[in-house]
Amino acid sequence: MFYSGLVYLNQGLPFETVHQRVYTAVRQDIPPDKQSYFLNENDFRTDLAGDATHFAQMFPYYSVKPLFVMAGMMAFRILPFLNVMSALTLVSVVSYVLTASIVWRWIGASIGDTHLRFAVCTLIAWLPDLLAAARRALPDMLATALIVSGIYLIAQSGRMIVGGGLLVLSVWTRPDSLVLAIMLFGLFIFRRRLEVLPGVILAGLAAGSYFVILHFAGSYGWEALFRITFQGGMSAFQTAPVPISARMYLSQFPTQLLRISGANLPLYVLLCIVCIARARERTSRDLCFVMLAGSAVRLLLYPNFEERYFLAPYIICAVLGILAALGTGKSSSSTPSHEFRTGFQPKGLAEARVTPIG
Repeated sequence: MFYSGLVYLNQGLPFETVHQRVYTAVRQDIPPDKQSYFLNENDFRTDLAGDATHFAQMFPYYSVKPLFVMAGMMAFRILPFLNVMSALTLVSVVSYVLTASIVWRWIGASIGDTHLRFAVCTLIAWLPDLLAAARRALPDMLATALIVSGIYLIAQSGRMIVGGGLLVLSVWTRPDSLVLAIMLFGLFIFRRRLEVLPGVILAGLAAGSYFVILHFAGSYGWEALFRITFQGGMSAFQTAPVPISARMYLSQFPTQLLRISGANLPLYVLLCIVCIARARERTSRDLCFVMLAGSAVRLLLYPNFEERYFLAPYIICAVLGILAALGTGKSSSSTPSHEFRTGFQPKGLAEARVTPIG
């Protein structure tokens, strides 16, 4: 809903008109049985539906994902028969297809049997969290597609410039992608998949992008985000909010851990452990470790266990864990140490030397 508002806002419309158009679309385009979530599920939703000023005050929480808003705005302009919500959802659908295509190529590099390859790819593509993200007008699926594609291009194809650029772009889709991006650049530099200078430049671009986005988007900061997430939306409009204490922060972990019981997170952790224990390719083990470590760091910074925040680690762990369980992949010992240092190799040389991960 707020992303739809940002699309309208970027067209130069005043806040009152944006508010009117967003809620008119909610009443016209969303099924009646689901409208209550946006209109009157709680005091916060009721307040937003009736107060254009409070609605506009929420924009900085969402404008920190500018690439998703720009993609939705382009889809809305190119396909005028779509409403704004459908245009944003289309971005998620296209991102889902791109992610599935990358998974197909990645699996195909290690599994020659077409039927087994199709079965494994279908299993990953049907992950409930992935399907749910593909149906939502949220930036999670686009960020996932960029991270998975970036990892594939660097680790599997040796195209560090393009792959690194996609990891940087993921920060423009979800700023918290910075955690994974920095850790991945560090891994690829350490394993000599990236030279030090290009890797440091890419990491600097990712970090610089994060601070540029926060500055120009007018972000309210970590405390405000924590408060609105865990203390309710109305806390965003408090004139003298209560500071976040260590006790308030730590109290969220028991509550959030209870959400894991009915979630898929334990399965992905298991696949990650299988990969670390059984994968023949050293970089596969490293990637799984980074996925686990990156997820842990993110949880420490922002203790929210909602699974849409971990789609990229889920997919990477699923691909590498399944390949490790099937016993596919080649040893990395035969891979020349210099082959991944540049993203501009002659096609024949790249095909001859690059050892697939998995």
